[in-house]
Amino acid sequence: MDIKQLQYFVTSTDCGSFKKAADLLYTSQPHISKCIKSLEDELQIELLRRKARGVELTDAGKIVYYTARQMLKDAEKISSIQQSQNVKTLRIGCQTSDHLIHSITEYIQSQPLDNMTICYTEADLPELMTELNHRHIDLAFVSVNHAMLPAFNQKLENRHLTFYPLYQNKTSLLVGPSNPFFNSTSLSERDLKSMRFIQFEEDSDFFRKDSSVPLMSNDPYGKLEYPLQTNSRQLIINLLLNTDYALLSSSINPELFGESRIRSIPLESAKSKYTFGYITNARESLSQPAQELLQFLKQIIYSA
Repeated sequence: MDIKQLQYFVTSTDCGSFKKAADLLYTSQPHISKCIKSLEDELQIELLRRKARGVELTDAGKIVYYTARQMLKDAEKISSIQQSQNVKTLRIGCQTSDHLIHSITEYIQSQPLDNMTICYTEADLPELMTELNHRHIDLAFVSVNHAMLPAFNQKLENRHLTFYPLYQNKTSLLVGPSNPFFNSTSLSERDLKSMRFIQFEEDSDFFRKDSSVPLMSNDPYGKLEYPLQTNSRQLIINLLLNTDYALLSSSINPELFGESRIRSIPLESAKSKYTFGYITNARESLSQPAQELLQFLKQIIYSA
């Protein structure tokens, strides 16, 4: 079996006849027919039914057809590697983070992108871990509840991933003008218990869904109710502006989008700390573009 046989088979199927395939591939109809018959003999199955008006797939042929199409696509990607060797590729994964988006925008503005491709993907933590394991991204930026870092690092180690912290911060409470705490300068854990909350899906704790990692008794988030959950930034902003709902978040910053009517209030509790950093595949060295991005971000972080 070779690529040429698969190409003749797929093209004949798409065209519906050997003759049309031969015209498209600049070869002869007997040659196309002979190559596909050789492929059928090798696989010991009939792939195409020959009819007076052309050809059609057998049931077995349908299975081979979809696989062959993918193989041809993969072969084309391999063939294009030489052409793309001079183009740098930076593949970034991230939990939704307004702060990082702002920094990534600055990085892109500072770069001549003539010979660089940047792929930016937002996903939840489990998906980012899978993408790293499959080498689909170079690194993933995440925020982790500081109290859960030991369990988090153990989880990563089991999957041959490594977390590198960049900075620590406190989770903020976002409220709009209708919230009774709008003019407060700080809040305690007791204040939180009297509020109604929205939960941004990207801020939901990954380990809360994993029974192997118990909830910590001193974790304030485990005691709060979230009657509203969404992945829509616009819905969250509208609710904050027009209701007394509040949002605990380490990722959304309305000020970066010009929304000054929503206040960000720091929490007094030390238990509200989170660590922002990046995950890499422990079995892979970081690409040069990824290293350059990290250097750029560290300059921003440590000069702030």
